Amino acid sequence: MNTSTAIAIAALVAELTDLTTRFQAQYGKLTRLTAASPVDAHRLNRAIFIKQRAIAQLLDADVLAEPTPRWPWWKHQATLDVTTVGDLSQEVNHLIACCAYYEVDPDSELIPAIHSSQAAIAGMVHPDAREAALKRLRQGYALDNLLSLN
Repeated sequence: MNTSTAIAIAALVAELTDLTTRFQAQYGKLTRLTAASPVDAHRLNRAIFIKQRAIAQLLDADVLAEPTPRWPWWKHQATLDVTTVGDLSQEVNHLIACCAYYEVDPDSELIPAIHSSQAAIAGMVHPDAREAALKRLRQGYALDNLLSLN
């Protein structure tokens, strides 16, 4: 993880904040989506999931496999809420700070803090988004290994 990747995550979290706020403003904290739910609710829910997956894809594989446990919002509501996205944003800012400090002072012993911050972020995204990102990372590693054999 480096500062530019952490900043890219922050940009995705800003977009996720917009989507989540729109969903919550229109539909509240729906406990689940059904066939009777408005099409736009399904569209926003899908966009929110895709944004979470994009965030997860920028995290290290080990934190996707073992995230820091958080309150499992996905068991209680259809999508992220504004409060959880606010927590996510705060953690991403912490990640940026840790990465920037480490890049200036590599002897600062901030690697555990960077790892911990990523694990906290991973714990806030939907488990299916984490799994999809991890699967994609593993496919990339397998392709890299295959290409290196040639």
